[in-house]
Amino acid sequence: MKKFISILLLLFCVSYSQKYNHFEGTVAYYGSHPLHDWKGISSSINGEILFEPSNDSYSCMIEISVESFKSKNGNRDSNMLIYANALEHPKILFKSLNINIESDSAKITGIIKFSGKEKKIITNAGIKINNGIQVSGDFTINLSDFDIKRPSLMFLKINDSIKIEYDMKAKNEK
Repeated sequence: MKKFISILLLLFCVSYSQKYNHFEGTVAYYGSHPLHDWKGISSSINGEILFEPSNDSYSCMIEISVESFKSKNGNRDSNMLIYANALEHPKILFKSLNINIESDSAKITGIIKFSGKEKKIITNAGIKINNGIQVSGDFTINLSDFDIKRPSLMFLKINDSIKIEYDMKAKNEK
């Protein structure tokens, strides 16, 4: 009987999934116009990262309020809310489809939902697993892929391509 209980406890510990749902860090976007470049930053990151030891797999879901991005220009930030249709779609969502970790890097494939549209993306991230999971990397999106009309300044539109950069750490919330 003791052996049976030991095996059950071992199976429970091995198959017990780990959930990381307290985030620290930043997500930034980089915009460009022929007259100037800018950066908007958010540290309002919510979501969770799940680890299943039984099959050594990770999954994640991240959400960020569009309104939380600040570029140090209030007019630009309020225009972004209008063009990104943030009243109707207030959050940017990312859900992983596959996370492949090798050593200190990860290839993450997922779906990003922005302004009511979805797009599959692939990003390569640096990863550290120590008292939580720290990931950092970048990827590029095109505003046109999300049907976002690009604002103009002096009859020149902002660039369609937007670089997204992330550096965040997820911990177990106790």
